[in-house]
Amino acid sequence: MAAESGALGGYLNRVVLQAIHAGKRARTETAISQGAASTGSALVGMLSARFPAGPGENAPHLLIVGAGKIARDIGRHAAKRWGPKITFLNRTEEKAAELARLCSASFLPWSGLSAALLEADVAVFATGASRPVLNRAELDQVAARRGSRPLLVVDAGVPRNVEPGSSIEVMDIDSIQEGQEAALSQRQAAVPVVERIVEEEVHAWEQWQARRPVEDLIKLLYQEAAIQSREVSRDLDCFETLTASQAEQVFLRSMKRVLHSHVHRLRSLPLEQELMCAGGV
Repeated sequence: MAAESGALGGYLNRVVLQAIHAGKRARTETAISQGAASTGSALVGMLSARFPAGPGENAPHLLIVGAGKIARDIGRHAAKRWGPKITFLNRTEEKAAELARLCSASFLPWSGLSAALLEADVAVFATGASRPVLNRAELDQVAARRGSRPLLVVDAGVPRNVEPGSSIEVMDIDSIQEGQEAALSQRQAAVPVVERIVEEEVHAWEQWQARRPVEDLIKLLYQEAAIQSREVSRDLDCFETLTASQAEQVFLRSMKRVLHSHVHRLRSLPLEQELMCAGGV
């Protein structure tokens, strides 16, 4: 927007480009952006290993029970990974509907829990309930009704939302937190390398900044040389009888006019730079 409105000058434009380049290098050359820092991103990262398909028909059907901060975080990351095949369910239906709108997903009333467990590939429980929302007997009933179709249950609640001991696989919050810790360690290890990349990009910016006065002079020199070249051509057209030596003199005088002011400025550049540094510019 700044560039389109003409408010982004040469210096700021170069800073922006250099910063973007530094960010791209950090992400591609290090592990600073790999892994997961939040519960939602860690869980979705772990589930992606089991369900590698992206958005589409082969994406897993995800049921998220709860509407708090953790449920929102999980839903947001899952929606980025698998798209709209997500269903929210909560005791307060309005909250489930709100999360569904946020993630372009669907929602169900609390009474639809049993039916939803039969359709889902993954059921994530992330409620603030003080005791299990789903007990072992209910899980066994779900397993019997599903037959050979597996269901992965994720218990992301604190305290536990799902009673252990059933035949259905249950992933608990400890497993998710282990994934978070491993990812954070990986990112922290990349910090020194990212800092070196930033230093390199800052140095590149400083070099560009130091060269800019000379580059501006060179650009102006070429522009004025082109102008003088046209004037010399007109002079030669007016004096068709000039000898080669006379034509050379015309050309040299023209070039001296072009070079004089620029040579003078180039010789004064070190002094200008010292004055700028002394003035804190």
